[in-house]
Amino acid sequence: MELVAREERFVRRTAMSDNLARGLDWTIRQRELEQAGELTHERRRRKARATAGRRAAVHVSLPAILGVVAALAVALLVLMNCIELTRLSTETVQLKSELQSLENENAKLNAEYKRMFDRETVQQAAEDAGMSMPAASQVSYVDLSDGDTVVVYQEEESGVLSQWAASALHGFEAIKEFFS
Repeated sequence: MELVAREERFVRRTAMSDNLARGLDWTIRQRELEQAGELTHERRRRKARATAGRRAAVHVSLPAILGVVAALAVALLVLMNCIELTRLSTETVQLKSELQSLENENAKLNAEYKRMFDRETVQQAAEDAGMSMPAASQVSYVDLSDGDTVVVYQEEESGVLSQWAASALHGFEAIKEFFS
């Protein structure tokens, strides 16, 4: 009984604060139900509805949950593949553009190379530098049919003091070269 009175005060307070006319209608209805003895029946019905609503929300089958998770995973994979495909497509377009510019540069450099080693161009550059074709008297030939021979001249052995001096001079030159 005390629980009913506490609940009724709470309900009255909230009902009155929302809308005065609605609160009055509700209060009149509550009194009529109390008098008819149906108030407890009304509370049981509300409680049964609330419990039924909770039960319905809890009954979600495991295959349905797994199906939703699988569908989300597939959608995520498709999205990631689309992103990767777009990135690769953009990179391909950039590489094709770079290839085209490099091919143009290659053609230009090949033309310049051929122009540089053209006989007439080389002859013109040599004449501009003051060079001329050698006269017949300026041409000499070397005969290498006898074989190669080499003559090595060796200095006489020097003393210990001169070897020390040469060694010190060599070390000094190495240090000087290191720091320059």
